[in-house]
Amino acid sequence: LGAEVLMTRGKETFVTLGSRAILSNTVNADAFISIHYNSAPDIPSASGISTYYYHDQYENLARHIHQQVIRESGDRDRGYHFGDFQVIRQNLKPAVLIELGFISNPEVDALLSTNGYQKKLVSGMVNGLQQYFAK
Repeated sequence: LGAEVLMTRGKETFVTLGSRAILSNTVNADAFISIHYNSAPDIPSASGISTYYYHDQYENLARHIHQQVIRESGDRDRGYHFGDFQVIRQNLKPAVLIELGFISNPEVDALLSTNGYQKKLVSGMVNGLQQYFAK
């Protein structure tokens, strides 16, 4: 689709949260998406997807991505909200953090491992980005 995707890491190496935001700011990224999986071991039935933004002007990015990921995945909608996370707080570019499911839920963890479901999540993110940048 013409996007150049930069990953903060390509394998299991540690990269500080500050370094992730610095990379985004330095390369003049058009958007930054921090992808995570949630965990709530005390609530093994927890499920759903949530998305966070820090700077008010990027709430629309969070909304577009979140709505499209929910639409594509059909997963439980835990909403999009303000979140005080370093990687999006220190980012000067449109930035969101998305929690794509609970790996502490065995059923969700198994689903997250499937190519088909991963493609739905990616499709939702791509659709959300397209909506955001079409404005």
